[in-house]
Amino acid sequence: MSESPLHIPSERPLSVSVIVPSYNEEACLAETVFEIRSSLTAAGIGFEIVIVDDGSSDATPEISEDLSQRPDTRVHRLEQNSGMGAAMRAGIQAARGEWICFLPADGQFPATELVKLYLKRDGADAIAGEVSVRERAQADDLLRVILSKGLRFSMRLAHPRMPKFNGILLVRRSLVIPMSLVGATGFVHLEILDRIRRTKRDFVLRYEPIDLKARTGGTSKTANVKTILAVTSDILRLRKSYWLR
Repeated sequence: MSESPLHIPSERPLSVSVIVPSYNEEACLAETVFEIRSSLTAAGIGFEIVIVDDGSSDATPEISEDLSQRPDTRVHRLEQNSGMGAAMRAGIQAARGEWICFLPADGQFPATELVKLYLKRDGADAIAGEVSVRERAQADDLLRVILSKGLRFSMRLAHPRMPKFNGILLVRRSLVIPMSLVGATGFVHLEILDRIRRTKRDFVLRYEPIDLKARTGGTSKTANVKTILAVTSDILRLRKSYWLR
């Protein structure tokens, strides 16, 4: 896929750091990054893209390096596959924007949905994009939907007051302390929200409906027993970290 000639960002403030965790996403990473650039540029939003290559074994590292030739994109590479939690922590530490957003490399969340969340940010500390049950069922296979419901049930048992989340997250970077995060999986999204809720009395979390589309390539890495066990471990690990405070 080709892209327009090199674009040098204007002097507009760096508002959003878009963190793109990537593990073996050679089929869709470039398209996802192009879409982020196009959508945020069209909306007049100052941005940077931080690709975190989570020890990929395919062509993702080479594609990431090519994408980072433009000044709006940087790459952080983990030497071995360490999981979504490690990739997100690395991205947060590298981010420089006032806001951070985590956008998966698989292209299931259109970058226009990130723009939608950003335009709703006034007065909020975090904006969570919500996917309807119908759209999630259409975009994902039945097994993933069933496993997701089971995990949410387990999470509520251990963390009854945890904010809900099932889409993408835009949050003020100053409220997130990456080294405090213990999650090794995508559960880190929920951990971020819950830690802010516990420490900021006037925390304002806003929910906005967003669209979901089918993956542009690759395969889902969540609908398997290994990941389910890892998320369950994260739920218990977070509970333990609260007890030890």
